Amino acid sequence: MVDAEEVRKTMEEMVMLTQREIQQLKPDSKIYKRGCGDGLFIVVHKKYDGREGDKRGGGKYFKGRYKKSEVQIGKFGTSFNEYSLKSAHSEWEKIKSWSKKNNQSVSKYKNHQTKKIEKESHTLREAIDFYLSEKRLDIKPFTLQTYKNQLNNRVLGNISPHTTLKELEWENGGREIITKVIQKIKEQAQGNGVDQSERCQDLLNAVFNLAIEKGWMKRGENPATKPKRKRSRENHHPSLPWHEVPKLLADINLNKCNSHIQTVLATKFLLMTFLRTGALARLQWEWIIEKDGIECFKIPGNTNGLKRRRDINDHIPHYVPITNEMKQILEVCSQYNDGSKYVFQPIRQSRYPHLDPESPNNYLKNLGYAGKQRAHGWRRVARTNVIDHLGCEYDVIKRQMGHLPDNKVDRAYDGSLRLKDRKKLMDDWCKLLTENGLKV
Repeated sequence: MVDAEEVRKTMEEMVMLTQREIQQLKPDSKIYKRGCGDGLFIVVHKKYDGREGDKRGGGKYFKGRYKKSEVQIGKFGTSFNEYSLKSAHSEWEKIKSWSKKNNQSVSKYKNHQTKKIEKESHTLREAIDFYLSEKRLDIKPFTLQTYKNQLNNRVLGNISPHTTLKELEWENGGREIITKVIQKIKEQAQGNGVDQSERCQDLLNAVFNLAIEKGWMKRGENPATKPKRKRSRENHHPSLPWHEVPKLLADINLNKCNSHIQTVLATKFLLMTFLRTGALARLQWEWIIEKDGIECFKIPGNTNGLKRRRDINDHIPHYVPITNEMKQILEVCSQYNDGSKYVFQPIRQSRYPHLDPESPNNYLKNLGYAGKQRAHGWRRVARTNVIDHLGCEYDVIKRQMGHLPDNKVDRAYDGSLRLKDRKKLMDDWCKLLTENGLKV
């Protein structure tokens, strides 16, 4: 008796599609498939509503069917770990040849490949997992999560995690593979491509160096190393000369780019405190205390943006004396507060429970200061002009910037805070900013 389902599947597989026709296939309300010839077919998944109301699904995947057994080959596409029609046919022929030679169903091919890889060599997935486990005790949780996101999402999103380290050794063409991955990350990152791709390359370089130390790769075969360049003048974060600061302050006051009030308030507070954006965005109301008779923010030493070393000096807090100008900003912030513990609220939906630390930088770009003034570069403006215009003692500005003593003796014996001197510095600095046009 003829099996109707088998007949239907056979008829579907008789319709052989071209690469262009596969590209034009659209997802439907149900999963469907189309034949590509010789037992190979393409499966088009249905689209569905995600939790946030967005459309998900709709992917296209190659599968092969031989002697009533099926195996998934991979996703249709042009990325590094995806298949064109031609490469899917090539992979399918390899799978069928293995099936015939070993008298095994094609469905067992993937398991065979995994065991083969485990036997032959350590994989990129293993090297990344080992690197992250080693870094876990050395870096802050937020930094570790950033590393995980970059390696697991950006890197492994463009290369198979089952790729062996042997395949990635320089002499085996690994340099070319990693170069393509880094280029793909750069193209996908939109606007931040250079930064993202370079960070990922630096992380991969560290991953492979650790794999070499473990004996998983040969020495001298790291495919993610960067070419040595002649030493050139160090490039700092862009910052404005003082005579251009009044124009910046006027532009922030006008807010012609119509940025959110939380971003504007945070940027003004950054100008007053010259905190790094990571610490600024995480400021909490409960951190406001009185120390030595001075009202301050007491920022815990393990806060992102303070640049303390984990388990070495991250127990040392950073104090920011609060000026009258800062109080006016905080008063406005309190009016917008919805009960959150954070001073600066997130804008709409955000991955952070507080304002995105990139907001001040993005604001400066939107105001037309891209390449002229970065949020971090403001620390350079403050340090230079607090000395030039206010005659502040070097040690005081250094402490207020959150820098710890340089030498071992001072670190061991000098526990002074100099809060009164720092309060005067912050009062004078905020007054200087308002005299030059900053409105609070």
